[in-house]
Amino acid sequence: MSFNVRKFIRVEMIRDGGSFALKFESSDANQYILFTRIRFTDVGPPTQDKHGYHQEREIAGYDEPVIIDCAPAKRPQDTWHRIYSELSGAVSPVSWDQARQIISTAGTLAQGLSPLQADWLKRMTAILEGEGHPPSCWPTRSTWDRRD
Repeated sequence: MSFNVRKFIRVEMIRDGGSFALKFESSDANQYILFTRIRFTDVGPPTQDKHGYHQEREIAGYDEPVIIDCAPAKRPQDTWHRIYSELSGAVSPVSWDQARQIISTAGTLAQGLSPLQADWLKRMTAILEGEGHPPSCWPTRSTWDRRD
């Protein structure tokens, strides 16, 4: 399926540690999300201190991009204990080249971005240009609390 970006809606970093989502409207008047999921690998054994266990992790890269259909009918039904987000919609794989075309067009349509949003757009673009490899100048390690 071809996605002709008609309108930039938003870009954000997901709270999983660095996945990115770019929401846009296509020429078919439907909304979609271009999504890149981050992958981590554990570095060394977990450590423990008075606050609990911690694990040093390193960015291993990013999975191939996907397009998520934002239509509410394309995601699971909400229940009394779970509400599904737009990221739960129907997923279709997209090539790195298609993803670069989408973000390039969306980037030209983006206006009034905050410095943080502009940084997210720049980072997501770099990830797509590097086909899932973060630029070497980025920090790649961080420490995470572990729930054991």
